[in-house]
Amino acid sequence: MSVVETTIPFNPSKIRYVVACSGGNDSIALIQFMLDNHAPDTFLVLYNDTGWAREDWPDRIENVRSALKKIGVSFATTVSMGFKELARDRKGFPMPASAMQYCTSELKTGPTMKFLRENDPKGLWTVVTGRRREESNNRAGLAMLEEETRVYEGRDVYNPLVMHNEDARDVLIRKFGFEPLPHSSMECFPCVCSKRDDFKMLSEYPERIIEIKNLEIELGHTRNGKPRTMFRPYRSGGGIGIEQVMKWATGPMGTKVHEIPQEYQIPGVDYSGYRGDMKSEERAAYWANIKEQCVALGYDLRNLPTDIAYDDTTEEGREFARQCDGGLCGS
Repeated sequence: MSVVETTIPFNPSKIRYVVACSGGNDSIALIQFMLDNHAPDTFLVLYNDTGWAREDWPDRIENVRSALKKIGVSFATTVSMGFKELARDRKGFPMPASAMQYCTSELKTGPTMKFLRENDPKGLWTVVTGRRREESNNRAGLAMLEEETRVYEGRDVYNPLVMHNEDARDVLIRKFGFEPLPHSSMECFPCVCSKRDDFKMLSEYPERIIEIKNLEIELGHTRNGKPRTMFRPYRSGGGIGIEQVMKWATGPMGTKVHEIPQEYQIPGVDYSGYRGDMKSEERAAYWANIKEQCVALGYDLRNLPTDIAYDDTTEEGREFARQCDGGLCGS
């Protein structure tokens, strides 16, 4: 499902650029750059509603939408199945910085491409992003113009802010009438790529923590008897389940979590002995024992999908954990 809502009608034949917007700092700066350099009827702004934004984020997006409407810039929003339904559909959570980070493709890239195919069937528009070289090592060599890109089916991608540092970016943000945020976009909150500081922010939103916990419990276990959790224990002090992850994130540096909450355990299976500081060999042996217990108890776990992304005892799984730096997530 991908529904598009548009503030004001636009003439596809006049549009030259579609501006990707998450509502974060770089997106706001990008919009101001476009206003400074292009006529309002030559571009539109596109926002992907992931259904997982922080509770106050829709108000911010509405402020952007309203400001652009006053000056004649169309603001389009794609609406997909949303993060929670996607996790249910896939029977598991997306995996950061890997082919398993399907939330980006399903909630953002896919809806964007559907919008482009319907409104720019000849592929004449240029996609504009607010990516900057300063953001990460992965973007250090980013070109200002990427021609005939594969991901956008032959369309060019224009990155006009590649050389902007934060100070230059913030000038544009303030010119638009906003103040720079002390954090990244909250279009997905929390993002599967979240780090320790992101979890500290999450502690201010207990309703979202409960929502995550309920979804984790609903999704059950892998065929190895591992709870399907949104955040990998390997990256969060061994914490299994969002509440344990929060204990790690809000505790002193070096905190390890050594228990699996009862709600995440399969009845009859002995999960005692779990430690958050186990080495890879110990973890492998521990989860092998859990699987053996499941088999002995007669649980049929064969029809549940499993993937490398959740197996941090493999080199592939550990590599996925090392790679995340925000990637295609909004900013």
